[in-house]
Amino acid sequence: MKKFIDANKSYFLSSIIFSLVFLLILFIYRLDIRISIYGIILYCGVSLPIVIYRYSKYNLVIETLKYLEDNTFEEDYENIKFENNELERSYHNLYLNKNKQLVEEKERNSKLYNEQNEYLTMWVHQVKTPISTISLISEREENNEVKMELLRVNEYIDQMINYMKFENLSQDYVFRNISLKKIINNSIKKYKLFFFKKKLFVDINIDDIDILTDEKWLSYVIQQIIFNGIKYIEKGGIKIYNEKNNPHILHIEDTGIGIPENDLQNITKWGYTGENGRLDKNSTGIGLYLVDKILDKFKYSYKIHSEVNKGTDFIINLKRREIIEN
Repeated sequence: MKKFIDANKSYFLSSIIFSLVFLLILFIYRLDIRISIYGIILYCGVSLPIVIYRYSKYNLVIETLKYLEDNTFEEDYENIKFENNELERSYHNLYLNKNKQLVEEKERNSKLYNEQNEYLTMWVHQVKTPISTISLISEREENNEVKMELLRVNEYIDQMINYMKFENLSQDYVFRNISLKKIINNSIKKYKLFFFKKKLFVDINIDDIDILTDEKWLSYVIQQIIFNGIKYIEKGGIKIYNEKNNPHILHIEDTGIGIPENDLQNITKWGYTGENGRLDKNSTGIGLYLVDKILDKFKYSYKIHSEVNKGTDFIINLKRREIIEN
């Protein structure tokens, strides 16, 4: 009601002024008080239906605008009618034109996105073919340097594939009970050449439990965390363990250079590389972004504790949506 009064201030103000003028005339000419009362009642009787009509029309316009704000109206927008005067018709036409422009822009963007996505998907699969061939050749020649570089390239390609798939992630996962130890061991095995090359230790102390998860995507998350740790470890290694009192809480702890405090709140943002990323010119800022999104999608909470020059502890609660205590 307050908004209605604010929107019709001029009408109510003119009514008050008219009433005061009417009463002033009656006072000046000292007319019978009954005439005053009759005049006021008559004026109110005429004004009340007008106010009710204006209020109902105001509500109709507000409800229509709220509907347009809360709904997509590409199909039925033109059937919505609330124009009762030239001003409202002008607003209606303005909305129609703006909506048409938005729909056209949405279609253009959707088409462009699909074309880019199709091209990137095709490009990624084309690139993986020669990489697989080179990988087979390197296996025969036992060239660890080549193998490591191929693994790096595959990491970036897989990152691209997973990034493109993320929009429709729900169509690409299957939850089942899987051994946590198996996932950890396979993830470590993938990077064994890097551990050997940098002379890093691996300490795995896992109470083997079965967890309900998607093996492929959780493996990707753990591999990203491990590989991210390897890149920034000068000496030492990685320790992986779960808590004795709560075996669903997994720690992936490294002895790397650590993450500056001012970077911690941003490292999972898309494209953010931070201070450490400047040390690695190949850093994309996408890996931990995907880790964050996948864990959120699977309803796994996590925390990152880190100290510069001491290392980082990435903690994941593999029970869905339980908060990790400090």
